[in-house]
Amino acid sequence: MKKSNKGVTLLELVIVLALLTFGIGIAVNMILFSRNAQAKTLEEFDFQSEMRQSSQVVNNEIRNSTVVFAVPQDTFNNKKAMWNYLGLEDSKTLVQYTWNEADSRHDRIELYKSDQDISLNLMFKQLTPNSKLIEFTLQGYIDGKTDPKMTIKSEIEAFNSVVVEDGGSPSYPATALAYRTDDTPGPQTKAGKKVVAAITLVLDESGSMANNMSGGRVTSSNPSRISILRNRAKALIDQFSGLGNIYVGIIPYSDDAYISGTKSFVLANGTNVNTIKNKIDSLTAQGMTNTGDAMRVSYYATKQFKDSPNSIDNTLPTDTKVIPYMILLSDGDPTVFSATTREWVGWWIFGHYEYSGYKQDSGYVISDRISDDSESKNTSQWSSMGYSEYIGQNLVVGGDLEIKSHVIGFSNDATNAQTIANYINAEYHSANSDVELEAVFDEIGGTILKEMWHIYGPYVDDESDD
Repeated sequence: MKKSNKGVTLLELVIVLALLTFGIGIAVNMILFSRNAQAKTLEEFDFQSEMRQSSQVVNNEIRNSTVVFAVPQDTFNNKKAMWNYLGLEDSKTLVQYTWNEADSRHDRIELYKSDQDISLNLMFKQLTPNSKLIEFTLQGYIDGKTDPKMTIKSEIEAFNSVVVEDGGSPSYPATALAYRTDDTPGPQTKAGKKVVAAITLVLDESGSMANNMSGGRVTSSNPSRISILRNRAKALIDQFSGLGNIYVGIIPYSDDAYISGTKSFVLANGTNVNTIKNKIDSLTAQGMTNTGDAMRVSYYATKQFKDSPNSIDNTLPTDTKVIPYMILLSDGDPTVFSATTREWVGWWIFGHYEYSGYKQDSGYVISDRISDDSESKNTSQWSSMGYSEYIGQNLVVGGDLEIKSHVIGFSNDATNAQTIANYINAEYHSANSDVELEAVFDEIGGTILKEMWHIYGPYVDDESDD
């Protein structure tokens, strides 16, 4: 049989090579696709992982903070000493700035930086006013896209914080976080001065405070007004304890007012808390109601503290900024007033209202008598409410302390408490029960803390050094 010696034709070779090239191309493309898909998956995993790790840092900082402010971008860009910050430095970079006390500077920590076509968005919000619940949302967007590629949303309770504030607004949303982690944080002015609150608790211990809230006899189910006051005032002290910047002065008053204890103000922390509570427990219901004298003593005690902080606490810097507050509680209308002199001419004639100094033994006289202003001595009409108005206008309002005042009418008998609050531009509160007094003290305490931190918080453009 004859064998064929015919070889491979050129066409066949080209076809084979084409098929091989096609097959190799498919294989290479499959390998490249697989590698790209794997790389894309790894990038996606890294992106999600880093985003989640960054959000966990935010979670932890909120949980461990002692003061938390949700702030606009401008506040984040103008950082203040003692504060830590979390926010976006640009659309690609999430950063944390921690305060370095030793070097007096902020240390920058880069939590996440996108090397892809991903842009970031960060938002903070206080979910409920006056709560400690903070919501933050961290989103990643593909550049040019409107829908987020990834969204992480968390609700965290800043349960260790003394104050949580949402400083954002529709025009300037809170895109960053400013927070403190020191154990006993205290607000500071822009120049770094220490800021403390000087709060006088001006507490009625007149005879009517021995009655129950209805004005009747005390029973086991209807305790005395004075006992309710003691318990709720001590709870207020607990609210201030441990902060390191709240000083409290107890000013009891009945026929006249006096400073309870050897020091007019005591820092409300540590063992001092029991000292303040012991002063409150020593309140005794007896005598008349001299509301004007109560405000007078409160004013001068506060003035001494503001003029010379070291005289109250020698650990305070001489340039400490003292913010005065007065919380005045009364269960009835003023019934007596204080004057420097009096003369009997068929009725009492007084020379001047007593308004200078704060010592109890300053030699003034107490009376509930009213003189006739038509007499030749041409004296003004004297009354207990008139004295309250005089002290309120000339000292509390007209003095140089800028006192932030609260007045509590602690029964239906305190019909003129609202009027006295108007005399001194105070916020008025009505409390006709144990529960209502508890709520009022909680509200006032929270208001004081928020006011202090709102003015002297993380904002560097404040004018608080005046």
